[in-house]
Amino acid sequence: MSTAVTSDLAVLLAQLTVRHTRPASPVRRIAIGEFELPSDEVRSDGSLLLAGIVGAFAPQLSDDARDEIDVLLDQLGRGNAIRQPQMRHRLQVDTVGLDASRHRLLGADQHRELLVDAKGFDQPLPQVLVASYALVELGPQRAWANAQLLRRALRWKGGDTDRLMEWLHGGHDWTSRSSAISEDQWARDLLGFDQDGAPNRIEILRRFRMLVRDAHPDAGGDSQLAAKRITELGEARRILAQRS
Repeated sequence: MSTAVTSDLAVLLAQLTVRHTRPASPVRRIAIGEFELPSDEVRSDGSLLLAGIVGAFAPQLSDDARDEIDVLLDQLGRGNAIRQPQMRHRLQVDTVGLDASRHRLLGADQHRELLVDAKGFDQPLPQVLVASYALVELGPQRAWANAQLLRRALRWKGGDTDRLMEWLHGGHDWTSRSSAISEDQWARDLLGFDQDGAPNRIEILRRFRMLVRDAHPDAGGDSQLAAKRITELGEARRILAQRS
Protein backbone atom coordinates (compact mmCIF):
# COMPACT_ATOMS: atom_id res chain seq x y z
CA MET A 1 0.00 0.00 0.00
CA SER A 2 2.92 2.40 0.41
CA THR A 3 6.47 3.11 -0.65
CA ALA A 4 9.05 2.38 2.01
CA VAL A 5 10.83 5.31 3.65
CA THR A 6 14.49 4.81 2.90
CA SER A 7 15.93 7.47 5.24
CA ASP A 8 17.44 6.29 8.54
CA LEU A 9 15.79 9.37 10.08
CA ALA A 10 12.28 7.98 9.66
CA VAL A 11 10.44 8.26 12.95
CA LEU A 12 6.98 7.46 14.22
CA LEU A 13 4.93 10.67 14.05
CA ALA A 14 1.45 9.40 14.88
CA GLN A 15 -0.37 6.13 15.41
CA LEU A 16 -3.87 4.83 16.04
CA THR A 17 -5.04 1.34 16.93
CA VAL A 18 -8.56 0.61 15.73
CA ARG A 19 -10.30 -1.94 17.95
CA HIS A 20 -13.21 -3.87 16.47
CA THR A 21 -15.06 -7.16 16.63
CA ARG A 22 -13.81 -9.90 14.37
CA PRO A 23 -15.55 -10.42 11.00
CA ALA A 24 -17.45 -13.48 12.23
CA SER A 25 -18.88 -11.70 15.28
CA PRO A 26 -22.63 -11.01 15.06
CA VAL A 27 -22.34 -7.96 17.37
CA ARG A 28 -20.51 -4.99 15.85
CA ARG A 29 -18.49 -3.14 18.47
CA ILE A 30 -15.68 -0.63 17.98
CA ALA A 31 -13.33 1.33 20.23
CA ILE A 32 -10.46 3.78 20.01
CA GLY A 33 -7.35 1.86 20.99
CA GLU A 34 -3.86 3.10 21.81
CA PHE A 35 -2.99 6.31 20.02
CA GLU A 36 -0.48 9.11 19.58
CA LEU A 37 -2.11 11.98 17.70
CA PRO A 38 -0.09 15.21 17.79
CA SER A 39 -2.40 18.18 17.20
CA ASP A 40 -0.28 21.30 17.56
CA GLU A 41 -1.39 22.82 14.24
CA VAL A 42 -4.32 22.77 11.83
CA ARG A 43 -2.72 20.30 9.43
CA SER A 44 -1.04 18.24 12.17
CA ASP A 45 0.48 14.78 11.94
CA GLY A 46 -2.42 13.52 14.04
CA SER A 47 -5.05 14.87 11.66
CA LEU A 48 -3.07 13.65 8.64
CA LEU A 49 -3.00 10.13 10.04
CA LEU A 50 -6.76 10.09 10.67
CA ALA A 51 -7.43 11.49 7.20
CA GLY A 52 -5.04 8.95 5.70
CA ILE A 53 -6.92 6.09 7.36
CA VAL A 54 -10.23 7.41 6.05
CA GLY A 55 -8.80 7.83 2.54
CA ALA A 56 -7.19 4.39 2.49
CA PHE A 57 -10.40 2.55 3.36
CA ALA A 58 -13.09 4.85 1.90
CA PRO A 59 -12.92 3.36 -1.63
CA GLN A 60 -14.19 0.05 -0.18
CA LEU A 61 -17.33 1.67 1.23
CA SER A 62 -20.65 1.92 -0.56
CA ASP A 63 -21.95 5.30 -1.70
CA ASP A 64 -24.61 5.19 1.03
CA ALA A 65 -22.00 4.44 3.69
CA ARG A 66 -19.84 7.36 2.53
CA ASP A 67 -22.88 9.64 2.71
CA GLU A 68 -23.55 8.57 6.29
CA ILE A 69 -19.89 9.02 7.27
CA ASP A 70 -19.96 12.47 5.67
CA VAL A 71 -22.88 13.47 7.91
CA LEU A 72 -21.15 11.95 10.96
CA LEU A 73 -17.99 13.98 10.29
CA ASP A 74 -20.08 17.12 9.92
CA GLN A 75 -21.64 16.46 13.34
CA LEU A 76 -18.28 15.68 14.95
CA GLY A 77 -16.82 18.86 13.48
CA ARG A 78 -19.57 20.86 15.14
CA GLY A 79 -19.00 19.13 18.47
CA ASN A 80 -22.36 17.37 18.56
CA ALA A 81 -22.98 14.40 20.82
CA ILE A 82 -23.30 11.29 18.66
CA ARG A 83 -25.99 8.77 19.45
CA GLN A 84 -24.97 5.12 19.50
CA PRO A 85 -24.96 2.88 17.61
CA GLN A 86 -24.11 4.49 14.27
CA MET A 87 -24.28 2.40 11.10
CA ARG A 88 -24.88 -0.69 13.25
CA HIS A 89 -21.56 -0.16 15.08
CA ARG A 90 -21.50 0.81 18.75
CA LEU A 91 -18.56 2.86 20.04
CA GLN A 92 -17.39 1.74 23.47
CA VAL A 93 -14.48 2.30 25.83
CA ASP A 94 -13.83 -1.33 26.78
CA THR A 95 -11.48 -3.07 24.35
CA VAL A 96 -11.57 -6.56 25.89
CA GLY A 97 -12.18 -9.21 23.23
CA LEU A 98 -11.79 -6.80 20.32
CA ASP A 99 -9.39 -7.36 17.43
CA ALA A 100 -6.83 -4.67 16.64
CA SER A 101 -5.66 -2.92 13.47
CA ARG A 102 -2.69 -0.59 14.00
CA HIS A 103 -2.12 2.32 11.61
CA ARG A 104 0.97 4.55 11.66
CA LEU A 105 2.36 7.72 10.12
CA LEU A 106 6.14 7.83 9.69
CA GLY A 107 8.28 10.79 8.74
CA ALA A 108 11.69 11.56 7.33
CA ASP A 109 12.48 15.23 6.72
CA GLN A 110 9.47 16.52 4.77
CA HIS A 111 8.27 13.08 3.69
CA ARG A 112 5.22 11.45 5.26
CA GLU A 113 4.50 7.74 4.87
CA LEU A 114 1.21 6.13 5.82
CA LEU A 115 1.35 2.51 6.95
CA VAL A 116 -2.09 0.95 7.22
CA ASP A 117 -2.63 -2.46 8.78
CA ALA A 118 -3.66 -4.88 6.02
CA LYS A 119 -6.02 -6.64 8.45
CA GLY A 120 -8.23 -3.57 8.28
CA PHE A 121 -9.22 -4.27 4.70
CA ASP A 122 -11.36 -7.17 5.93
CA GLN A 123 -13.46 -4.59 7.79
CA PRO A 124 -13.10 -1.12 6.22
CA LEU A 125 -16.10 0.49 7.90
CA PRO A 126 -14.78 0.11 11.48
CA GLN A 127 -11.48 1.67 10.39
CA VAL A 128 -13.22 4.75 8.98
CA LEU A 129 -15.63 5.03 11.91
CA VAL A 130 -12.94 4.84 14.59
CA ALA A 131 -10.69 7.30 12.72
CA SER A 132 -13.67 9.66 12.57
CA TYR A 133 -14.47 9.33 16.27
CA ALA A 134 -10.78 9.86 17.11
CA LEU A 135 -11.20 13.49 15.99
CA VAL A 136 -12.18 14.27 19.58
CA GLU A 137 -8.65 13.34 20.67
CA LEU A 138 -7.29 16.25 18.61
CA GLY A 139 -9.13 18.77 20.78
CA PRO A 140 -12.16 21.01 20.16
CA GLN A 141 -10.29 24.10 18.95
CA ARG A 142 -9.77 22.84 15.40
CA ALA A 143 -12.56 20.27 15.26
CA TRP A 144 -14.25 21.85 12.24
CA ALA A 145 -11.03 22.14 10.19
CA ASN A 146 -9.97 18.60 11.06
CA ALA A 147 -13.39 17.22 10.18
CA GLN A 148 -13.21 18.90 6.78
CA LEU A 149 -9.84 17.27 6.12
CA LEU A 150 -11.38 13.85 6.84
CA ARG A 151 -14.36 14.69 4.62
CA ARG A 152 -11.87 15.47 1.86
CA ALA A 153 -10.19 12.10 2.44
CA LEU A 154 -13.58 10.40 2.24
CA ARG A 155 -13.69 11.32 -1.46
CA TRP A 156 -10.34 9.73 -2.32
CA LYS A 157 -10.80 7.37 -5.27
CA GLY A 158 -8.04 4.96 -4.33
CA GLY A 159 -4.40 4.50 -5.26
CA ASP A 160 -0.94 4.57 -3.74
CA THR A 161 -0.86 5.93 -0.19
CA ASP A 162 2.07 8.23 -1.04
CA ARG A 163 -0.20 9.98 -3.54
CA LEU A 164 -2.97 10.10 -0.96
CA MET A 165 -0.71 11.81 1.60
CA GLU A 166 0.54 14.32 -0.97
CA TRP A 167 -3.07 15.06 -1.93
CA LEU A 168 -4.07 15.58 1.70
CA HIS A 169 -0.98 17.51 2.74
CA GLY A 170 -1.25 19.79 -0.27
CA GLY A 171 -4.99 20.36 0.07
CA HIS A 172 -6.74 23.60 0.90
CA ASP A 173 -7.17 24.83 4.44
CA TRP A 174 -10.87 24.15 4.94
CA THR A 175 -11.22 26.25 8.12
CA SER A 176 -13.41 28.81 6.38
CA ARG A 177 -14.74 29.92 3.04
CA SER A 178 -11.85 31.75 1.39
CA SER A 179 -11.33 33.75 -1.77
CA ALA A 180 -8.66 31.19 -2.66
CA ILE A 181 -11.41 28.58 -2.92
CA SER A 182 -13.88 28.89 -5.76
CA GLU A 183 -17.58 29.13 -4.95
CA ASP A 184 -18.19 25.81 -6.68
CA GLN A 185 -15.42 24.10 -4.72
CA TRP A 186 -16.66 25.56 -1.43
CA ALA A 187 -20.25 24.48 -2.14
CA ARG A 188 -19.23 20.96 -3.16
CA ASP A 189 -17.17 20.51 -0.01
CA LEU A 190 -19.93 21.84 2.25
CA LEU A 191 -22.52 19.49 0.74
CA GLY A 192 -20.05 16.60 0.55
CA PHE A 193 -19.75 16.13 -3.22
CA ASP A 194 -16.67 15.08 -5.18
CA GLN A 195 -14.84 17.75 -7.11
CA ASP A 196 -15.19 15.64 -10.26
CA GLY A 197 -18.50 15.32 -12.06
CA ALA A 198 -21.64 17.37 -11.65
CA PRO A 199 -24.38 16.40 -9.16
CA ASN A 200 -27.88 16.77 -10.53
CA ARG A 201 -30.63 18.81 -8.88
CA ILE A 202 -32.20 15.80 -7.18
CA GLU A 203 -28.85 14.78 -5.62
CA ILE A 204 -28.21 18.36 -4.48
CA LEU A 205 -31.64 18.70 -2.89
CA ARG A 206 -31.39 15.28 -1.19
CA ARG A 207 -28.01 16.12 0.35
CA PHE A 208 -29.19 19.61 1.33
CA ARG A 209 -32.27 18.28 3.14
CA MET A 210 -30.26 15.60 4.95
CA LEU A 211 -27.68 18.10 6.24
CA VAL A 212 -30.29 20.70 7.20
CA ARG A 213 -32.17 18.05 9.17
CA ASP A 214 -29.03 17.11 11.07
CA ALA A 215 -28.12 20.76 11.70
CA HIS A 216 -31.49 21.49 13.32
CA PRO A 217 -31.45 21.69 17.14
CA ASP A 218 -34.32 19.19 17.32
CA ALA A 219 -31.96 16.61 15.79
CA GLY A 220 -29.10 17.43 18.15
CA GLY A 221 -27.57 20.34 16.24
CA ASP A 222 -25.96 23.22 18.11
CA SER A 223 -28.72 25.80 18.64
CA GLN A 224 -26.21 28.66 18.55
CA LEU A 225 -24.75 27.57 15.22
CA ALA A 226 -27.82 26.15 13.50
CA ALA A 227 -28.98 29.37 11.81
CA LYS A 228 -25.56 30.10 10.30
CA ARG A 229 -25.09 26.48 9.28
CA ILE A 230 -28.47 26.26 7.54
CA THR A 231 -27.85 29.58 5.78
CA GLU A 232 -24.52 28.29 4.45
CA LEU A 233 -26.13 25.04 3.29
CA GLY A 234 -28.78 27.03 1.45
CA GLU A 235 -26.14 29.14 -0.28
CA ALA A 236 -24.20 26.01 -1.28
CA ARG A 237 -27.37 24.48 -2.70
CA ARG A 238 -28.06 27.64 -4.71
CA ILE A 239 -24.53 27.72 -6.15
CA LEU A 240 -24.60 24.10 -7.28
CA ALA A 241 -28.21 24.14 -8.46
CA GLN A 242 -27.59 26.99 -10.87
CA ARG A 243 -24.69 25.04 -12.40
CA SER A 244 -26.56 21.74 -12.75
